[in-house]
Amino acid sequence: MSIAIVLVFLYPFIWMIGVSFKPIDGWGLPNLIPNSATFRNYFELTKGAVYGVRGHFPAIIPYMINSLLSSSITAILTTILGAMTAYNTSINNLAYDRSYQKHN
Repeated sequence: MSIAIVLVFLYPFIWMIGVSFKPIDGWGLPNLIPNSATFRNYFELTKGAVYGVRGHFPAIIPYMINSLLSSSITAILTTILGAMTAYNTSINNLAYDRSYQKHN
C-alpha cells in the first residue's frame, strides 16, 4: 500500500522530467519516456529563445544568480543569528542553573 502512495506522489515529477526531454511537438503524447530525447529545451532555457507556441521567454541565468545570491545571504544571516541566539540561551541557562544551586 505504501509503495502505491509513493508512486502516486512521484508520478508527476517523473512526468515533468520526461516532458522536459521531449521536443515541443511531443509534449501532448501520453508516454513517460520520450521517443526522441533532446536537450534543446535546456539550452533554450539558459539563453532565452523564441520557439514554437511558447513565444519569447528571457534567459534564466540572471534569475538563477539572483536566487542563489538571495538564498546564500539568507542562509548566512540565519546561521549567524541562530548562533548568537544559541550562545545567549546557553549563557542564560548557565546563570539560571547557578542561581538555582545557590538557593538549594
